[in-house]
Parts: sequence; structure tokens; C-alpha cells
Amino acid sequence: MMPSRFKHQVPKYKITRSEACINCGTCARTCPYGVHERIEGHNRVSPPIDYKCIGFECQSKEFCCIAKCPRQA
Repeated sequence: MMPSRFKHQVPKYKITRSEACINCGTCARTCPYGVHERIEGHNRVSPPIDYKCIGFECQSKEFCCIAKCPRQA
């Protein structure tokens, strides 16, 4: 397998959090793909890693971050 010619992975989806986000970390605990991350000792969730997201396919799974979020942020 050849390495990618791109320096950074190109995301298929753009992940954004709304102003409703309270940085509770539920998305980071829920997502098995590592899209969301909350670093130990920090009080905020890190910006989403877009290229790791599987998009709309995730909505049918029990770990969908939007469905688990208490604010649907």
C-alpha cells in the first residue's frame, strides 16, 4: 500500500459543535472512532477530528454522538 500523497487526511464530513455544547465529554466517551477527544485535566473537548467520522452511517448505531449528547450539540 502506498502512502497518501496528501500531508493531512482529507475529511469526507465537516464536524461542528453548536453553541449548545457544554463540554461534558459524552461525545468523547461515546465515539469509538476517536472523532471527539477530551484530554485528561482539560475542561474542554478538543476540536473534532473530521476525517475519522463515518457520517450519516453512524446515525443507525447505538453510539451515535449526536443521539447521546444531552444538548444535541
